[in-house]
Amino acid sequence: MIDHVQSPLFPSVAPKTLSGVLSTYPLTTRQTIDGFRRYATAVNQLIDQVPFVNPMTYGARSDGTKADATTKAMQKALLAAAGGVLYIPPGLFLLNAALIQPNDAVTIIGAGQGVAELRWTADALTRGIHIFPDDASKFVTIRDIRMTTLGQDADVALLIDCTSQIVDVGGVGNLNFMDRIQSRVLLENVTICGANLVDSGDPFNTGWAGCLNVLALGAIVRGCTIVGRAATAFAAAANSIGMSFYGTPVTDFQNGHPVQFVVEACSFWFCDIAAYFINCEGDYVTNCNIVACNNGVVAFSNISGGHPQLCVMGTHANCFSRCIHSNGQAQTNINGCNLYLIQTSTAGIGILIDRPTTGTPSGHAIYGNSIISLGANSNGIVIDHAAYALINGNYFQQVDSKMVSCIWLTANSSNCKGAGNGYNGTFANTVLDSGTANAVT
Repeated sequence: MIDHVQSPLFPSVAPKTLSGVLSTYPLTTRQTIDGFRRYATAVNQLIDQVPFVNPMTYGARSDGTKADATTKAMQKALLAAAGGVLYIPPGLFLLNAALIQPNDAVTIIGAGQGVAELRWTADALTRGIHIFPDDASKFVTIRDIRMTTLGQDADVALLIDCTSQIVDVGGVGNLNFMDRIQSRVLLENVTICGANLVDSGDPFNTGWAGCLNVLALGAIVRGCTIVGRAATAFAAAANSIGMSFYGTPVTDFQNGHPVQFVVEACSFWFCDIAAYFINCEGDYVTNCNIVACNNGVVAFSNISGGHPQLCVMGTHANCFSRCIHSNGQAQTNINGCNLYLIQTSTAGIGILIDRPTTGTPSGHAIYGNSIISLGANSNGIVIDHAAYALINGNYFQQVDSKMVSCIWLTANSSNCKGAGNGYNGTFANTVLDSGTANAVT
């Protein structure tokens, strides 16, 4: 027990007892330093007891040199960490080929986004980390690292493919996951961008195709930064996808399509599509920042009636073409978003609800959003080939008379209701209704 000593840095306070620890305050500077040292030693001892694989053990270089040797060492470490933990220490690890985990899951933990960087060379024929978990119990965690590339429009930075977990129930084409409750993926505090952005703040010359997640139920993506490649100051290069979540291209619900993708507190810059959900159900995007992207959140479903549940909440999107596009998705909920159509855009749309093929997806709620247009010939909310949409309490503003219609209900819309929307500006139409049994003001 440390004696109670007066210090000019710490005013005198009464002694305190913590559970399992006896201490008195204030402490002298020396006592404080000694205490931190003992704490750090204890933490390091605990870390030493956790089994993990360090690529430095296999000969990886953390000084940005010897890409060939570092790639081979990192690949060996990744295989050795199958079912366990791969730790990426501080440093720059230069790589010239993709890292592949062929039939297992792995936890990859870095020392931090700003200090642990995996960088692929410009001449690498393959890039990124590719993981193929073959069992529902094999959970993939990746966190606290930065993944960069010196290539232009490079491969997918991160591929998690769980298609080997789909089985044909009864051998009659009834494709499904046997364990639809078990989560598959956690991606947290990861930065994916071009190396030029890190080195010189230049987003124009290097960049990824994005982060791809294939058939991984229960995926959570949190606190990540995805930077594609800029074509102009206001728009991304084509085909750069921030995050893609895929179901299988079958035409009914027996397709093992993913359930519950959550993307929260992430930033997307210079992506052709920031977050792309394809034949998925349970898509949630919350509190994200989407800037200078061609399209923000896009959900695509090609089954009649649509896969259910696209929910976008509290998100800022600054886009060239579509801020939020529900294409064939049913039960779309969009609320509390701040949406901007970039000043160089033409015929952009803040929120678009439509379908790709047949059917009329229904059950949409669009409320409490702010849509501001800086682009020419734009529209705020467009409902096309959709029914039973509730459109309440949204705010519309235009700059220099750029927005044509705040709310456009096409001839293919029906039974849409709404009120309490606010209009700031002179518009060609506040509500343009060409549909059936609509009542929106």
